[in-house]
Formats: sequence, structure tokens, C-alpha cells
Amino acid sequence: MSYSGRTRGVYAGLLATLGVTAALVAAPVAAYADEQAQAVEGESAIESSIPEQSVTLPESTGPSSTPTIAGGSQENSTPDLPGLDQSLGGTQGEENNEEPGSQEDSQQGSEIEGDALNQPSSSEGSTDGEASSSTTITVSNPQLSALISEQNALMQDSEEAETKDDASNDAPLPESGWVVRDAGDGSGLQRYYLVGGVAKTDEAFRALLGGVESWFYALSDGRVVRDRMTIKKDGTSYTYLADNDGRLLDPGWHVTDQFDQGLQRYYVDADEHACVEGYSSDGWGHYTRPEGYVVRGKYDTGRGTVALADNNGRTVSVSGWLVTGAYDGGVLQRYFLNGEGQARSSYFSVEKGWYYGIGGEGYVLRGVGVGVDGSPLIADNDGRLAEGWVVTDVFGQGLQRYWFVNGRIPDEGIYRVDSDTLTCVTKQGYVLRGGGTADGKKYFADNDGRVLTNQWIVTGDFTGGNLERYWATSDGSFRTSDEKFNPSDFFDDGGWLAYALSDGTIFRGKHDNGNGTVYLADNDGRISDAPKGWLITGIYDGGTLQRYYMNGDGTARSGFFVEDGNRYFGMGGNQGGYVLRGTTGWYNYVLLANNDGVMPETEGWLISDAYGQGAQRYMIDEIVGQNGYYGALTGYFSVDDDGTADTSGKDYYGRSEGYVVRGFYLIPGTDTLLYANNDGVLQPLTESPIVYNILKRIFWTSSQTQYLIGVDVESCWVVVFQGSAGNWNPIHVWRCTTGRPSVHEGLGTPRGDYMIGYDGADYNWSNSPYYVYSSDRYRTEYWAHSDVMYFTGFCLNLGFHSTKRVNGGFSDDGGQLGNRLSDGCIRLAVDNAKWIFDNCMPGTHVTTI
Repeated sequence: MSYSGRTRGVYAGLLATLGVTAALVAAPVAAYADEQAQAVEGESAIESSIPEQSVTLPESTGPSSTPTIAGGSQENSTPDLPGLDQSLGGTQGEENNEEPGSQEDSQQGSEIEGDALNQPSSSEGSTDGEASSSTTITVSNPQLSALISEQNALMQDSEEAETKDDASNDAPLPESGWVVRDAGDGSGLQRYYLVGGVAKTDEAFRALLGGVESWFYALSDGRVVRDRMTIKKDGTSYTYLADNDGRLLDPGWHVTDQFDQGLQRYYVDADEHACVEGYSSDGWGHYTRPEGYVVRGKYDTGRGTVALADNNGRTVSVSGWLVTGAYDGGVLQRYFLNGEGQARSSYFSVEKGWYYGIGGEGYVLRGVGVGVDGSPLIADNDGRLAEGWVVTDVFGQGLQRYWFVNGRIPDEGIYRVDSDTLTCVTKQGYVLRGGGTADGKKYFADNDGRVLTNQWIVTGDFTGGNLERYWATSDGSFRTSDEKFNPSDFFDDGGWLAYALSDGTIFRGKHDNGNGTVYLADNDGRISDAPKGWLITGIYDGGTLQRYYMNGDGTARSGFFVEDGNRYFGMGGNQGGYVLRGTTGWYNYVLLANNDGVMPETEGWLISDAYGQGAQRYMIDEIVGQNGYYGALTGYFSVDDDGTADTSGKDYYGRSEGYVVRGFYLIPGTDTLLYANNDGVLQPLTESPIVYNILKRIFWTSSQTQYLIGVDVESCWVVVFQGSAGNWNPIHVWRCTTGRPSVHEGLGTPRGDYMIGYDGADYNWSNSPYYVYSSDRYRTEYWAHSDVMYFTGFCLNLGFHSTKRVNGGFSDDGGQLGNRLSDGCIRLAVDNAKWIFDNCMPGTHVTTI
């Protein structure tokens, strides 16, 4: 804003009338000489009409407005003037067309919570050259008052015209000075300060506004702060507080509610002209929050401290330990202070002891708690955190042992307690006792939490209770190896040669190495040290004696081999290693070996009982691809009269056991039933289809006796078989009577598999005269209730018995056999019923189809 020559002339005349000479005015202005020389060109009120003096007038606020001498920020900085009354104060002007529109009262509100009388004055902390207040000249001369009123009117008219022009975005911008423009972002009119046609940004600056020199702050987009604005600089918050014209609050204390944060106390820094986050001793020791106002009570700084202050914002001045109830409603708490009004929080060490300051509170933990890292904590009444071993159940994990380092439980892993002791901290926090894992490795510790090292460990902790053997190394971790069995990883730390598998368990038993050898280790994990040659032992097979041919390196031979002129076959796989004795399948052959492991060495028929299957007939042939080794043929084959396998000879079928079929045979997995004579020659089937139908159903079924009974319910036939599973041969085929279709839900006789004397078999004996007592509840010679003979039960009260009495006897069935007439029982001719009664003991299998 510039003033006309007339305005300057009137003001100069005013000074002359007052008798104020240039010399008198020059003294308070001299401190600003350099700054006035650099003042913005647009503020021409300090230009040539008064070359050595800077005198500005406030904007008019009415008839009582008085001129202000710029630069009068310090008390006693203006010389006494005759007839003038000096006082501190000042009224801030408003931007007439600026939004928000109403001028905010710059007067400080009284603080209800505190003692406003104890607050420092608003000029506290101001420095030379800073306009923290104005020197106001009050004039009592009536003539002079009239002149001043005229001057104020002229100045107000000039400023209003200028503001109106600047507020139009279409008006040309001045080279320097204030501009009020619509920001274009919905925030309405904003104030900018131009220098050389460019708005100031990101800095605090001093300028004239309305004749008053004040501090302002320009944001990064050029607009000056009005009201409250917080800016982060290098991680620290700077809060600028300004009136509606942008004038920043003077340095020092302010208690006000004008910044929408309730009634709060602020301290404006004299250097930054802002409320600076953090601790300061200016005024008195205080801590400014990021929002700008000072802490009263407690505040967690987020930097490992909690600020403590009274209601006036005065922080605690002591350093070190403080026990007080001043901040906790009278409850005594212990704080450790840093000398800058803040208590330590989180973990900290004092005189070799560790403590934990509770975040948001500041006092140290006493008792049980949890650290910011989730670590369970225990502290004594002085707040000193536990160190070393602690046995407690306070953490809700049962009675456990913990190891504390620097006041907290360390992360999962192994830690050295002393030169001789290691302990393992689990991911649950307590130390390992027994077997467990840490960092992907297995360990074992005693009941005191000491990890065992350099010794054998036998435990079921890792295998659901099944005992396994491990070797604990010098660091406590169990020895392991790669996934592939590698003899180069054998070790003898435990007193014998052993091997640790990839999961840490010690190799025990057998391992086929895939190259014709099988490694052997006993129950202690001792790899066999047997010399080369034959070894007969049961230590690798649960006590069952087996014959091995050892290579002298802990392995036994597997596969085909010749030793001492005889042919042998070493069993492979992780259950093998010993030589074959008996039979085993080999592709389309069955290998045979006697009790010494010796295999057949010639082709042709072999009748022998040396292979654990009784006397059987085998056709021996050379194994394809194994020159000089022989096996028994399986499946269909033909043999000519001289005993040589030939497609033009008689037909045979080699069973999966190696010997040829004799009698009936049901090929596994098929419906094909074979029959061969005693020499093994296959024969046509001549029995009734009824027999074959039942035989196919029961051929692979077991019975606890040598007999099995099959019943065809629909056809009313009973077939009795003798033998065993896979070797049943029919010995009796009888007509019978089965249950009529109207009983047992239409089945007549229930279908299924039963056993004589089992499945609740009971003929319902009682003391009734209709029953004849028998100690075997499943059978009776005479069943008076039904008037039948030789009852043999197989399910509840169902069983085999004679036909019902006819013409006074049981020899004539009277047309009963071959029909479905009974209540579910199987009726037979009396002799057949007696045969079952006499021969088929409990456990005899019964199948009804």
C-alpha cells in the first residue's frame, strides 16, 4: 500500500506540531534501518518524505484510532514524548473481503484450568527487531486529534480502494507487496506477499500490513498462514498460529481457545515464530505436542519417552528416579526422568539393571506385564526386570521355566547360560524341557532346561511316543544328514559307527542301498561290524533267525549271487538283506530256496516239501535274463511227456505260491474256476453248477476248522468243503429245506457269513418241558419245541437240524427237502444233520448265498 504525498505531508506536519524532531524519532527507528532499506517497494509509507525515520499509521478502526511508531517492540525503546502516554497493546485489522470473514480477537483468553495470574506476559521471549507489541501514542490536544482523524480517513480510503482492486483475479498483479486473490481450490480468498513479482514460499518473513510491521509465514503454495497450520520439517512439527490477517502470534506464552483445540496453552518460539514440537526450556521447561499446544499431564512422545507436566505445562525438572503420585491420582509410581521433563519408556538400563517404562504412562513396570515386542516381563517392586532363570505360572502357560536376558525373554533359539550350559528358548517363550525344536533344529533338554550335548538321546517326544534314538552334537542340535542315504556321513562320536537320517533319527534296522547291498544296524543304531561271510542272527528281525551273507562293510548281499558253488538270492528292500528261504515271487516265476538258502539248480519237475508248503509239485525252468538261476513256473503252461515245458504237452497251472494246481482253484481276481488231478493236469469241470457257484463264493474264505459249509438258499442245497482258504474241496453235497419267503423280511433264511457257535447262536433253552438241557447252548441232540434232532446253531436261534418228525420218525422227510418251508433254519436228512452235529465244531464257517 502506498500513501499520497499529501498524506506524508500531513503526517510530517503532525510531527512538527507535536514538536517531535527528526533526532527524537531517529533513536527508536535506528534499529530497523537496515531492514527498512530492504522493505518491499510496494510499502511506500517509509519512502523519501522522512528519509531517516519510519513512521506508520494503523488502519482506521474509528475515531479513537491512534498512530503507531513501527519498531517499538521493546519496553522503553521509545523516548518520552511531551504530552504522550505510552502503553503496550494494539488491535489487528481485518481483510474486508477475505474469507473466513470475521476478525478473530487477538486478546488471550483466561485459562480456566490454571492460574492465569501466573502466566508470563505476552512480550516474554521477544528479541530486538521483532514486533511482539506496539508503542501507541495517545494524544490529548483537541486540534491534534482532529488532524489525526483526518489522516486516518485518508489512509482508510486509500487502503480500501487498494484491497478492492487486488481482490479481483482479473486485476494486474503488483510487482511487490500484498495481494488477496481467490486460490481457485475452494478455499476462497487468500493472502499472498509478492517480491519481484513472485510470492514468498516456505518461510517466515516480516512485513508491513495496515501500517503495522508483523511476522507472517508463507506456505509452499504462497498463501500465508491464517488460524493454525502445522508443518513437518525434518521430522519435527512446527505449528504456526496467526490471526485472520495472517499475523503470527508474538513469541512467548499464550493461553487461548481460538484455534479449535479447546482452551490450551501455547509457547511461540522467538526464533521460529512457531510452536515447535518437543522440549524447550524457554519460558519454563515445557513440551510442545505436534498439535502445537504444550503438554499438561502426560503425553507419549513416540520417541521412547513420556512427557510429564503440571496444569500450567511446567515439566518435571529433575533427572533420574522420581517416585510420585502427582500424575496418577495419588497412586505412587516410579519414573526415570531424562532431565528434560520426560520419563523413559520401553526398555532401558540403569546401573546394570534393566527396566521397562510403560508407554503412554511413563512409570516403570512393577509386577507382570508384556513388552512392546510382545515379550512377557516380570519386575520387582523397584521396577528392576527379572534376569536369568525364573520359574513361574503367571504367564498362563502352566508352571514353566524362563530365561531372561536384559530383562526380557529372547527370541526363539539357543543361548549360553554359562561356559558349560546351553538353554533353548521356544517360540512360546519358555525354555525347552524334553524334546522340541527351535530354528528348525531338534534339541533335548533336562527338566531344568539345560540342553543336552555330545550324548545319545532316546525319546518319543518327536514321534508320538514311539521311542527313537538321536545324537546331540556339541551345540545341542541333533545330528542329521541329507535325504539320500550316504555312508560318508557315518559317525562314531557315540562309541560306534552310526548314521543319522535327515530327520535326526538314528538309522536302525535295514536300508537297501540300491546297488545289491543292504545296510544293517541293531536297535542301538550300531551299524554291523560283522566280517565278510555268513551271519546267522535275529537282532535285525525282531528275534527271528535269518541267514545273511555279509560284505564286511556293514552291508549284506542282495539279489542273485553264487557262494561256495551254490546259488542264493538275497532279499532286497528295507526289510530284506537275508537270503531267501522258502518262496518269493519274481516276475512270472516263484523263486525257491531250502532252509539253508540254496536254490534249485536244474530244470524239470520237482516234488518237494522243502519250501514250507508241504509236499507239492513244481515245474522248474531257467529264469529269463538270469543265466544259471531257476524258478518255478506260474500261470498256464504245457509240459511234454519227458518233463520239458512245451506248448504241445499237457496243460498245467502254476499257482502264485509256485506249485501246480491240484484239485479246485479259483484264479485270484477272476471268476475262473479250475480243476486238476493229483499230478496237476487240468481237467474239465464235472461237478454241479451249484457246487461251483458256492465254491467261487467261499474259495478264499478262512475257517477256524478244516470244514466250511455253504448253503444255496434259493436252490436248497448244502455243500460241505474241506481244506483251507484257497484250497477248499467239496466233500458233501446235500439237499436241504430253507426258510420260506414270508419270514425274515422276505429272505426266508438270512444271507451272509456266520460261524457255528458264534453270532449269538442259542437254541433258547429253558426249563420248559419242551427242551432237553445241553451244556453247549448252541446245539442240542433233540429240540423238543420243534420236534427235531441234532440242532447245530450258527446265528441266534437259526441252525442246521433234521427234518421235522414224520409218521413217528425222522427217516422220512415227507417232502420237506428241496423246498422253502422252515422259519429260517436249514433242515437236513437226519444222518446229514448228525454229521454236522458230530464234526463241525464252533468256529466252522457258514456262508449262505
